Amino acid sequence: PFLMAGFKRFRPMLIMVVFLGWPLVFSALAHGTAAEIRGAGLAFAFWRNFNIDAMAVGAGMALLLFRRSKALRLLLDLRFFFTAVLATGVVLASNTLLGAVGFRAMCLLFGVIVLNLAANAKAAHVLEWHWIRYLGRISYGLYVFHPPLIVLVLSLLARSSLLPDLLAYPLIFLLTTLVAATSHRYFEAPFLKLRDRSMPSAI
Repeated sequence: PFLMAGFKRFRPMLIMVVFLGWPLVFSALAHGTAAEIRGAGLAFAFWRNFNIDAMAVGAGMALLLFRRSKALRLLLDLRFFFTAVLATGVVLASNTLLGAVGFRAMCLLFGVIVLNLAANAKAAHVLEWHWIRYLGRISYGLYVFHPPLIVLVLSLLARSSLLPDLLAYPLIFLLTTLVAATSHRYFEAPFLKLRDRSMPSAI
């Protein structure tokens, strides 16, 4: 209700931005000065990378759950959940879906996965698996180290004709997990123990 009330309140402004903003962008591209063209290009780049369609998928899943839609019978089916997980793994490993269509397909797959983890008790049990919980413990390292390791692996694959692109995601996952686990054990864990010793126990 809160989100819907906010949307109804700001809907006129959103409509005005969409319908009045894009003509200005196209006008600048057609007739504007160099500065205006650069500004229009920046606006287009911002919108392209804003990922509002991904947020729309999440909002749509939440709305279906809030309204107890009949579609939940399919979306919250455990077989459908594992099919989405398998399809996501295949797409990520093979790069079979590229471009805007592939990105939106991935949004839908991840939407189904997150919906099940949030609202399906049988699917949420997956989060209790030992290796999933371990990834949760080292999640800070996974977050910090994955960008440079992605660049490293992709650069190595680009230089080598012997390694297929299919190895990119497995290599990135294994290297990131290894580096994050090492960091957690030899860097983060000692500091966490030091914190626990220095902080007074709760009364």
